[in-house]
Amino acid sequence: MAGIKIPEQIKESVEIIVNEFNETKLVEFNCKFVAEYKGNFLYLLLDEGLPKLAPTLRMKFKGSMDNWEFAIFKWSNETYTTDYFFIPGCKHVNGSISSALQAAIIAYPPRKNNGKKSGNIFINFFKITKN
Repeated sequence: MAGIKIPEQIKESVEIIVNEFNETKLVEFNCKFVAEYKGNFLYLLLDEGLPKLAPTLRMKFKGSMDNWEFAIFKWSNETYTTDYFFIPGCKHVNGSISSALQAAIIAYPPRKNNGKKSGNIFINFFKITKN
């Protein structure tokens, strides 16, 4: 299935899921996930109000809305890894976008910032973990 481009209808559904997640789970943290698409990959980046979005998740489209391959950004070597079974939140991963977002906020828990913009809203699990 290499090279399956993500259809526009799927992208629209992803945007709805991401926006709903942002509005229900992240509104009090002054951050949000932003979706970017490259070929058959969906990148979910964290917008913390800084000039650059923070890489967080990469999802590979495998032909249906509920069957994505999950990879999480690992800050220790600045790559995405599909070997996520050791991260907090891995039990939530089931191939859906909403499960991936839920796993991300467990792996990188947001903290309240009292309305201030901050570059350290998420405590990155991988920044303190060494290979």
